[in-house]
Amino acid sequence: MSEGDEDRLIAELVRTKLPALVLFARQWKHDSAEDVVQEAFVRLMRLAEPPQDPVAWLFAAVRNASNHHLRVQKRRKSREIISLAEKKPWFSPAEGEDELVAELQLLPLDCRTVIVAKIWGNLTFEQIAAMVGSSKSSAHRKYNEGLALLKKKWIET
Repeated sequence: MSEGDEDRLIAELVRTKLPALVLFARQWKHDSAEDVVQEAFVRLMRLAEPPQDPVAWLFAAVRNASNHHLRVQKRRKSREIISLAEKKPWFSPAEGEDELVAELQLLPLDCRTVIVAKIWGNLTFEQIAAMVGSSKSSAHRKYNEGLALLKKKWIET
């Protein structure tokens, strides 16, 4: 088979079989069904000789890659769980800190982001504005708004 014939075959397989292969890969319920299918096509293109039945070969390659991907995910998750169980916390919350964190969680995300960046991150309003994609005055306004909401909550309790 000439290189031009191989290219036409791959193009035809992509055009006609890609949706079915992605659907096939999704039955393994992993996040990267499209990636698995793409890898199968790349492996097919790298073969010295095309297989007798390229469609069956692609489906088998997708099945094998999907199974492999799931095994890797399971091992990674298992290692992460074991690692988290063995680790000691980096710090112990200071007295009253749990309550403060709970109050911060009640703030709107934009206010909370600015307050944490300013107080705990020691960022300037200019740095915060660049981080959140706003003006320096907007960052300052969100900071004051968030502090006012926190103050109101703390006075009420």
